Amino acid sequence: MGFIEVFIILLSLFLIWIIPRIQIAREIQEITPVERVGFENEFRKTLTQAFGGIVIIIGLFLTGQELSLSRDAQISERFTTAINQIGSSSLEIRLGGIYALESIAKNSPEIALPTVDVFTAFVREHAPIEEDLGRIKDKKDVEAAMNVVCCRGIDIAEFAIDLRGVDLRRKTFLRPHLNKANFNHSILSEASFINAELEDAQFVEATLTRTKFVAANLENANLFNALMKEVNLSNANLRTADLRGGVLIRANLNGADLRGADLREANLSGANLIGTKLQGANLKYAIISEDQIETALTDERTIFN
Repeated sequence: MGFIEVFIILLSLFLIWIIPRIQIAREIQEITPVERVGFENEFRKTLTQAFGGIVIIIGLFLTGQELSLSRDAQISERFTTAINQIGSSSLEIRLGGIYALESIAKNSPEIALPTVDVFTAFVREHAPIEEDLGRIKDKKDVEAAMNVVCCRGIDIAEFAIDLRGVDLRRKTFLRPHLNKANFNHSILSEASFINAELEDAQFVEATLTRTKFVAANLENANLFNALMKEVNLSNANLRTADLRGGVLIRANLNGADLRGADLREANLSGANLIGTKLQGANLKYAIISEDQIETALTDERTIFN
């Protein structure tokens, strides 16, 4: 027991002994010595109970602080262990680290942002665009990391995920939530983003050949100069999206909503525009045929050449 604890105990005992005597002497004047002792003892009982309650409250507070510190230390240790596993040369250990880190982030929202940063850095490092674009590696760990970030419950609503310059060809993402994500200059050919949430996402000069965006929400997305040959955007929401200079040759835009979208200089040769909503869209200098225009939904605000 330290000096401070001993001092507090002695001070408490002193106060419990002296305060009743002072208080009784001040409040009650004409009493016998026996009555005075009785009053003082009753006062001391009340005061002791009050001090006891205070001590209990302080003890509970200190215990809570210790538990909180212990929990933080455990989270930090588990986080560090998972990071080390993710850096392993063994695929199995990397996958174990990914799922361990997912569990930690779900139970500890305060480390959600560092976890997302770790996973996106992992994807950028392990899925760069190779010089030999014909070579496709089966990267189970990369797909696992992506699915943890965007599809399995980690709250990333406020985070703008940085996935610029990555190669995620043929990857499947299950109803991903990637609003504001940055895929600029990335290769996403034949990847699946069905029912994805991609509002305000960035795909500047990305390669999206035969990528599936069926029923995806791409409202206000930036697809400037994106290569989108045979992309499937059927029933997708592309309202106010920027598709300037986009290559949409033979794209499937059946039922897509492009109201207010910017399609200036876009190449829509052979694209399926049946039922496509183009009200208020800007198609100035776009490559599009009269037959295609007739199948789409336009109004007086739609701008053509």
